[in-house]
Amino acid sequence: TYFWSCNGGSLSNANVAQPVFYAPEVSTDRTYLCTLRVSDEGALSDSDSLNILVRNNNEEDETVWVETNSPLDIQRNQATLVGTLQNRGDDYVYVYFQWGTSASYGYETEPSLRYSEGSFSQTIYNLTPNTLYHYRAVARNSEGEIAYGEDRRFYTMGDNYGHAPTANAGPDREVWAGESITLYGSGYDPDGYAVTYYWECSGGSVSSAYAANCTYTAPFVEANTYYTCRLTVRDKEGLSDSDETTILVKRKETNRQIYLAVEKTARNMTRGDQNWSTYVAASSSEIILFRIRITSTSNVTLQNVMVKDTLPPQMLYQGNLKIDDISDSRDISVQEINIGSLSPGQTKTITFLAKVGSWENFNYGLNEIINTVLVYNTEIAQTATCRLAVRKTGVAGAFTSSIPTGKADHLLLNSFLLPFLLSLFVVWIFRSELIGFDQFLEERRLKVASYRAEKKLKKKIKKLAGRI
Repeated sequence: TYFWSCNGGSLSNANVAQPVFYAPEVSTDRTYLCTLRVSDEGALSDSDSLNILVRNNNEEDETVWVETNSPLDIQRNQATLVGTLQNRGDDYVYVYFQWGTSASYGYETEPSLRYSEGSFSQTIYNLTPNTLYHYRAVARNSEGEIAYGEDRRFYTMGDNYGHAPTANAGPDREVWAGESITLYGSGYDPDGYAVTYYWECSGGSVSSAYAANCTYTAPFVEANTYYTCRLTVRDKEGLSDSDETTILVKRKETNRQIYLAVEKTARNMTRGDQNWSTYVAASSSEIILFRIRITSTSNVTLQNVMVKDTLPPQMLYQGNLKIDDISDSRDISVQEINIGSLSPGQTKTITFLAKVGSWENFNYGLNEIINTVLVYNTEIAQTATCRLAVRKTGVAGAFTSSIPTGKADHLLLNSFLLPFLLSLFVVWIFRSELIGFDQFLEERRLKVASYRAEKKLKKKIKKLAGRI
């Protein structure tokens, strides 16, 4: 912070770095002193002063006038002093500097003849390192009139000078939207000077930008958002250093609902299947295209979603991995795949090829092998499966594979059931009144009885004829 004070005149604003000075009315030329005090948040401060010469407007402007400017190229043993001749007050003027370790000075530079206004400078040597020096510009015209500039000060550099400070903004942080955390900054100056701090952030706000430790308040966000806060540390020599910390502002949900839908299907590419299914018929050496569909039904974005597919030992991974139709060189059967984030309602599709192994890997009869996929992140895990039906038969050259259809696979059951149903149908037909089944039975019974009676009568007649 800045604070100006003057022993005369007035300022437009005493709390800014560069206020406007309003000179008072004077009967004769008069010099006023203005002092600037600079303070930081740690209550450390420094001050500097300057003299302001206020001239009497009623006098003729023939008085010599000189200003003292800031020094240049300050080293351990030398410095360049700078002044400005504002008014000669005569045809020519001698300019020089007075300097020393106090305001009494004690040393003067060689006078230099000037015929025009403007800046002038001289370098002084054999200075003591790490020492405070005072100096001022001096002008003397041909009439012997002398004008003095304001007193200025500077430090020569020492063995511990000229090193920039080090800033540390602290570790990266996380915070929920709308909440606050404390940022722990620090700074160190190898020259031993006190340092000042200044925070600036790409989003959110800080309680005090000029303190090492400040309170950061996160903004409200629609999705998780990263912001950067930079800490700048500056020492007395004006050297500085900066460091940054990254803050993840997480979207705050009033009612987080975490759901994940996973579907695992396949198609037999060798047989030209067109439809996706969770149950697929296959034979040895056939190529199967697997598909994994992952859909977020959450009301929040799922971060870092991982996918791990486990092939059964009878299957061989064939590559051609694609994520949303974009090729990927990784092997999903042996490593976890990070598919990134899933926003609410978003679906990602993964496909890859696998080959059915040789017949020696299967038992005779129907073999069902299962392919399992695991999808998870830090908040949820979900699995899905797909089955392959592989039938191995014992007839040479006639290995077949199929899945049950409910029509022709149970031959024993079909061979009994169909004739039985046909018999029932015939009985129903004959018992119906449409063809007179009762009448048919009665006629049949009478014919059989007549035949038996006639046969019995013939037998008795033959027996009687043999006795006569």
